[in-house]
Amino acid sequence: MAAMNASLRGLSVTQETVRAREAGPTRRHASRWQVLKRFASVAEAEGHHPDLVLSYGSLAVRLWTHAAGGLTENDFILAAKFDRVAPA
Repeated sequence: MAAMNASLRGLSVTQETVRAREAGPTRRHASRWQVLKRFASVAEAEGHHPDLVLSYGSLAVRLWTHAAGGLTENDFILAAKFDRVAPA
């Protein structure tokens, strides 16, 4: 898990979840909305359904595999794909 975590910018990993501290350095709500739509599109294509929470000033992402009751390799793969579509 540590090796996978090392390559994901802006994400924190616990035993149970991968969480985004911030989905890119965007400051505008509309920009976060665009990032959320990108993440949703990637997740749908992967058949993975993370918790995406958009609120004023933040976009939170929580990944874990419900069927496994925790993290799987697929969570890290999806996090890496999110990393590629998030603003730099």
